[in-house]
Amino acid sequence: MALVKKTGAQIKWLMESGRFDAYDRDCLDVCLELYTDAKSTLRDSLKSLEEKSYSDANEWMSAVIDVAVTCEDGFRERGDYESPLTKENDYLIQLTAIILQIINHLA
Repeated sequence: MALVKKTGAQIKWLMESGRFDAYDRDCLDVCLELYTDAKSTLRDSLKSLEEKSYSDANEWMSAVIDVAVTCEDGFRERGDYESPLTKENDYLIQLTAIILQIINHLA
């Protein structure tokens, strides 16, 4: 959850920095919305884990991976351009993949 909150704060900072054009700001805005939604998705996943509803937890955590992938894809649509959030998105994907493995092991 901390990574999602930290990334959301970083996105806000990037948007306010004035370093990005309209296309990038639109991508950042989408990413901010995705990361904001990811907070509740993570809470839902934790609740499912507590209830030992592993299939639901798996589904929720898979949605978290989609957050990072969708955020990254928005920037990649521009062509040969690197997202300013690549590191954070990759880290979220890696952490979520580990959590999914744990959930699958518990199931």
